[in-house]
Amino acid sequence: MTSFLRTDRMLIPQIQHDLAIAYRDEEVYWKLKSRNTWMIEGDRNTQFFHACAKSRFSQNYIVSIKDETGVIHRGFSAIGDHAEHFFTNVYKSTNHQVSTMDFADFIPSVTSDINDDLTKEFTSKEIYEAVSQIGDDRAPGPDGLTARFYKQCWDIVGEDVIAEVKTFFHTSVMKPAINHTNICMIPKINDPITLSDYRPIGLCNVLYKIISKCLVMRLKKHLDSIVSDSQAAFIPGRLITDSVMIAHEIMHSLKARKRVSQTYMAVKTDVSKAYDRVEWNFLETTMRLFGFSEKWIGWIMATIRTVHYSVLINGSPYGSIVPERGIRQGDPLSPYLFILCADVLSHLIKSKARDGDIRGVRIGNGVPAITHLQFADDSLFFYQANRRNCIALKEAFEVYEYYSGQKINTSKSMITFGSRVFGHKQNDLKQILAIPNHGGGGKYLGLPEQFGRKKREMFDNIIDRVKKRTTSWSVKYLSPAGKEIMIKSVALAMPVYSMSCFKLPKGVIDEIESLLMRFWWEKSSQHKGISWIAWERLQYSKSEGGLGFRNLAKFNDALLAKLAWRIIRHPNTLFARLMKARYFKDESILNAKPRQRQSYGWSSILHGLDIIKKGTRFQVGDGNSINVMRDNIVPDHPPRPLSLVSPNPELYISDLITHMGDYCYWNPNKLDHIVAVDHAVLHQTHLPRVISPDKLIWHYDKTGEYTVRSGYWFATHDPTQEVLRLPPPHGSLPLKKPYGNYPLYQKLNISSGVF
Repeated sequence: MTSFLRTDRMLIPQIQHDLAIAYRDEEVYWKLKSRNTWMIEGDRNTQFFHACAKSRFSQNYIVSIKDETGVIHRGFSAIGDHAEHFFTNVYKSTNHQVSTMDFADFIPSVTSDINDDLTKEFTSKEIYEAVSQIGDDRAPGPDGLTARFYKQCWDIVGEDVIAEVKTFFHTSVMKPAINHTNICMIPKINDPITLSDYRPIGLCNVLYKIISKCLVMRLKKHLDSIVSDSQAAFIPGRLITDSVMIAHEIMHSLKARKRVSQTYMAVKTDVSKAYDRVEWNFLETTMRLFGFSEKWIGWIMATIRTVHYSVLINGSPYGSIVPERGIRQGDPLSPYLFILCADVLSHLIKSKARDGDIRGVRIGNGVPAITHLQFADDSLFFYQANRRNCIALKEAFEVYEYYSGQKINTSKSMITFGSRVFGHKQNDLKQILAIPNHGGGGKYLGLPEQFGRKKREMFDNIIDRVKKRTTSWSVKYLSPAGKEIMIKSVALAMPVYSMSCFKLPKGVIDEIESLLMRFWWEKSSQHKGISWIAWERLQYSKSEGGLGFRNLAKFNDALLAKLAWRIIRHPNTLFARLMKARYFKDESILNAKPRQRQSYGWSSILHGLDIIKKGTRFQVGDGNSINVMRDNIVPDHPPRPLSLVSPNPELYISDLITHMGDYCYWNPNKLDHIVAVDHAVLHQTHLPRVISPDKLIWHYDKTGEYTVRSGYWFATHDPTQEVLRLPPPHGSLPLKKPYGNYPLYQKLNISSGVF
């Protein structure tokens, strides 16, 4: 009997190990089913993943579909037949041949060097890099495999994959099985009724995605020199925040500046089924207009012309659709092909502007007239509010629609007139454009175009999203570690986009933090829980005894400082030139002040500029631009100017330097102006061997470049502000020291003092 019990005890560790593996596998299974992208496995959140999967299934399940005649289809076959017919019509070409006469003045931007780089031999290293860039657990295509399989089994399948990819690039022939794609219909609204209420997403095979990614990696690095400056989407170095701020500044001028408000107007267009309507002939002609080589064009068209679709009806594929036009949402290559097509519209607008038929808005000296902004299919057009300009814009739209297959949805498009463009004129111009909606105060790229006095209302949607996510019935199954990840990765990330451009009102931030505090402490929807520790204390870093939840107000300022830094580091961008012309024309942005009738965007940037002023210092070059009294040079916390024996506002660092040939050194005879304690600082300051301009650097990053992370640290540790630092909860730091290195602590990553 004793021997039997001893044997059982010896089996316990193995059984526990097997049970832990089973729990992990179950959790991973339900995580994949839930399509959750932010929660990590390992914290026993199986119930949460199961609830998400159940909710997702109920939202996406198609019970019935109404067609255009009002007939309701039910059942797998009936819905499948209707979907097959619907998408066959969507992907049916108009067969309009592109006349190059309409684009005779199109200047190719693809050079022979670019073509050589695009079409050179693909290496095994490039192909593997393409594989590594594909998300591990993205929804699989018809082959049922995810990229995780290819990555984990690369030593087995790698050679065959590389050979298959290289075969395509040698022959320009795409095997039909590789390019078979499932159409997954994602609801665009709650309770969808027709197929138009769904967004079709192409689920491609991973092998096709590898080929597509290889093409993207080659094309992406050249887009900045190929695509016009008006397009900001998917191009390295061009930021969506630039487009948002430029649009906001122009819309503000339409409302507040007399000359602009009585002369100009703006049109925001909505394109119906943008990707699905792209004509293949138009895309092929567009690439030739840009100057792409025939070899490159052959590769691209092979990926497009060989596709065939099946429609997923509640997870099961149905039918076979052979399209005649369209590019796939879900194909890594599609966004880049679309912006090439959209650039043709940009060319048409610029051609009209050169002929004088369209006159763009000019809101500052030294800034070119702006006729339009594009971010993929989201476009804003600015021009004079008269018949000639409207007719020219309408003609450009018609040419683009005829050849490209695109359709501007006039019922969802919007006109914003200058505040001094009045009634009868507005009606006349709306009739020319056939766009009935006008007003302003809407959104561009998801953010407000203009602000009134009630700014809080402009951000109510953020509060609603946070509230919806934190009160969802599925989150009640989260463990404490899961709640922490939820707050950091999801809830606190929701306002980041808005905070990157605008200062959130205090009431909005207070409401968001109140929702998060309630979510953190409540045990269920019926039990609100008790806030045992102040939210401000939980915002401390874990090394200080908190949980590292962000202080939204400080983080907002750190994000806005990134805009100010971009103006400093990239002064030739349209955004920087526009802001300089409007607000600090004859001075540095560091000396910029608030202005009367300034935009809310600029007043937001000033909040971030305060961080830049305090946290930057000059790296000495020639010393000509560094004023000894005003400019930071001493690397203290925070940086500060040198201390003078007596004030001298006209003293510059260059006055303290003596040059001897190619060398320069501090002149000891001129250092009498500086207090003795700072002499050592000067002697430790590196002077360049080759004379170069002075450079402003961010003191809190070793690269000298501003980062939001270091800016947030500075904002929360700014010694020039009296910040109330609550003492850490009793016992948190002593507990963390002895237990902080244990696996359980690392896994949960939660400050032990909170529990």
